[in-house]
Amino acid sequence: ILSAVLKVISAAPGVTVQDRGRPRFQRFGLTESGAMDQLALEASSALLGNARDAALIEMFQLGGEFEASGGAIRISLTGAPMRATINERGIAWNASHLLAQGDRLKIGACLQGLYGYLGVGGGIETPCLLGARATHTRAHIGGVEGRALAAGDILPIGTDEKADIGMALPPPYDFNTSSLRVLWGPSAHLFSDHERQLFLDSHFQIDPRMNRMGVRLLAEGAPLHTEAYLSGVSDAIAFGDIQIPGDGHPVILLADRQSTGGYPRIATVVTADLHKVVQIPPGRALRFEVVTKDEAVVALEKQAKYIKGLRDLVTPLVRDPSTIQDLLSFQLVSGFTAGEIPSWEETP
Repeated sequence: ILSAVLKVISAAPGVTVQDRGRPRFQRFGLTESGAMDQLALEASSALLGNARDAALIEMFQLGGEFEASGGAIRISLTGAPMRATINERGIAWNASHLLAQGDRLKIGACLQGLYGYLGVGGGIETPCLLGARATHTRAHIGGVEGRALAAGDILPIGTDEKADIGMALPPPYDFNTSSLRVLWGPSAHLFSDHERQLFLDSHFQIDPRMNRMGVRLLAEGAPLHTEAYLSGVSDAIAFGDIQIPGDGHPVILLADRQSTGGYPRIATVVTADLHKVVQIPPGRALRFEVVTKDEAVVALEKQAKYIKGLRDLVTPLVRDPSTIQDLLSFQLVSGFTAGEIPSWEETP
């Protein structure tokens, strides 16, 4: 019996299969990889009723063209909004849709942010390696042969036990981030009070030279400096660590970072803001705000509560008026600006 698959007609560079990643293997030299924007992955699972570890397609700045084969496929579009059509008809983002047998889905450039996500009902079922399907291109494992997707790839899909389509979620966050919350890092003591204050006072620009390994920041003022980089000892690196290499320009390390490093780490982006880091486009001005550990924990707990309640926020993309309790609060007719309507004779 043939089951539905998703054919890749074309794919931009950086389009990969991702999931929640492999968090338990860094001690062996393999960082977790996984979706850069984990909130977008959670939103996709909520829209489709998938398991939270279901794999999906991550797209960096540009998408590609895909076709349903062997049957209909339910899809979701989350993360950075991108231009999307099914058979040349525009479709909504942050929503689920039906891709019927033979339908063509085209996904273009990002309208905001950097990473968009294409989910499928039942999840993508490429081989599971070390507990995940996430593609780690530097390690050449996961996804399809450990590489980015390419024309001609055929992606198997898991059993889809749900049927809902035309569902929507409110955008999970604002893509106009200009500041990030950080904790002082393990090497903060190696920087002088002046250098730490400079780090907080500086406006940084996102360098276009970025990838899943890290984002380089360009300081508008003087670069940061410490002699410690000459004699640093390598140790484990976390997602969100901010390294200061010899040139003084910070680098925020991301999902496909190296597992250890010796450059001093002045700060670490709090976990609750990691989805913001990866969606900041080149050229955006950025500042850092130091918070306490307690504040970082509260932010993470708030985010966990939001994720837990995501499925309750899913609503029909087109709502049935009979189910809207506050129907009278909606503007159902536009064009009138006053309570007194002129007669036809008075209308110019």
